Amino acid sequence: MEYSKSFSTTTEENKSALDNFDIIDYPLKIHNSKMPMFFKVDSLRYEFRILDTIDSKRIHAHKKKKNSTLFIHLRIEDSLCKILGYSTNLFEFQNTCDFYLEQTQPTQTFNTLTSNILSGSLNDILSTGLEFKEMLENNTIPEYIPLNINIKGALKDSIDLRDAPMVLPEYAFYKISYEAEIPTKCNEEYLSIVKKYIQDEMELIEKFFASLKDPIMRISFITRHLEEFNKNNNVCLLLEKMKKALPLFRYYFLDGPWRKSWILYGFDPRQDRANYKYQIIDLRSDGVFFTLIEKENIIKEVEDHKDWYLKEECDKKHGFLKKTLEQLILYHNYVDFSSSENEDLDFEVFDV
Repeated sequence: MEYSKSFSTTTEENKSALDNFDIIDYPLKIHNSKMPMFFKVDSLRYEFRILDTIDSKRIHAHKKKKNSTLFIHLRIEDSLCKILGYSTNLFEFQNTCDFYLEQTQPTQTFNTLTSNILSGSLNDILSTGLEFKEMLENNTIPEYIPLNINIKGALKDSIDLRDAPMVLPEYAFYKISYEAEIPTKCNEEYLSIVKKYIQDEMELIEKFFASLKDPIMRISFITRHLEEFNKNNNVCLLLEKMKKALPLFRYYFLDGPWRKSWILYGFDPRQDRANYKYQIIDLRSDGVFFTLIEKENIIKEVEDHKDWYLKEECDKKHGFLKKTLEQLILYHNYVDFSSSENEDLDFEVFDV
């Protein structure tokens, strides 16, 4: 059989409607008659696993938005052709599939154990448990080595893993440390790689990133804003594409007061103490970890008494925060915790 075979699928809602089949353009070469297994994640996406193992590479087929092709479903019997229906929903894989290597013996052992446990048979579970117990007692559990299934690049007749980069070149965006120079724009390497992937929706992507008002944001805030953006504009900008496009507009801070934050190119948070509100508060020994901007009551108190809580100069460990602000944060955390305990107590009393 050949590449890019198409498969039609139905859902619970349209089993009786033959004109509502989803068409999936299958990206791999089929070596046997086994039907590939797809899972419908949502109305816009199907998931496919290359291998039937716990560590299988997953790829997604996305619904083609501007599809002008009409697929006719035919049944041919005894030289007669009957039209059963038609489809307009075409799902395509936008990312190329990575090649994979044959399983090693230790990997096969773990996959066999897992398969037996998940089979639901009590006999299989019992025999697997006894087998694993024997391995533990004899210290013969094999070392698990994940399959090399994420290596990209041009495939050659002979593959030398030492030549294959384990870090994908598409992740070559700016990740800087606290002392580093602030980048002013995305590097050309990343731009050239990601351009083809997002060019069809570049206008929508630019509109989304222009709607982000804060110069410093964590990925959780950006993701939350994406959900609101899609809902308010009645569009569907995929999370995967947004993440691919993110380094075109912002760089990433690795450490310091704004670690794990995405910052606008050319913007240096170390130069203005007004950026204290975007700092990460990490007092995990006291059970406290959050971004300061999440706490409006603390921000209001600091804005009213900046000189008491903030320093003029920034340092890597504390940023612009004085010890007094840490004490304020711990106080608010204690009050919030005590309040939540009382609320739980009241609920239990009234519930009884």
